[in-house]
Amino acid sequence: MAYNYGYKSEGTILDGILKWLQENNKFWFDENIKKISDLNPHFISIRKQQEPNKPFAKLTEKNAIYISKNLGFKVIKEYFKKLL
Repeated sequence: MAYNYGYKSEGTILDGILKWLQENNKFWFDENIKKISDLNPHFISIRKQQEPNKPFAKLTEKNAIYISKNLGFKVIKEYFKKLL
């Protein structure tokens, strides 16, 4: 989870994901993420891959919280590693 990066409350989960992306995939992050909502299609894709029958949120932050709490941060890391 984003907990590993010091972000434990719901309001900071997205911050933890952003920090991880910037530290581990800086070039990709700089090229593809101009605003936070640019991450939402990726979060939706993660949710569809893991739970295809469940609905997803329209807000980036809600999807980030759901993924971190229910699917784990490892899923996020694996998804972004495949993109590179």
